[in-house]
Amino acid sequence: MTLFQVSILISDFFRLGIGHEINLCIENNTAILTAERYNAIGEK
Repeated sequence: MTLFQVSILISDFFRLGIGHEINLCIENNTAILTAERYNAIGEK
């Protein structure tokens, strides 16, 4: 493998890792917002 191929692999790995982290954050925020919305509806 050339250095160029290795750098592409590393950048892809980081992109996947970061993308996964972002998706987890979005899912957590969505779950929290949904729970808050249901709580607000329940309090009415």
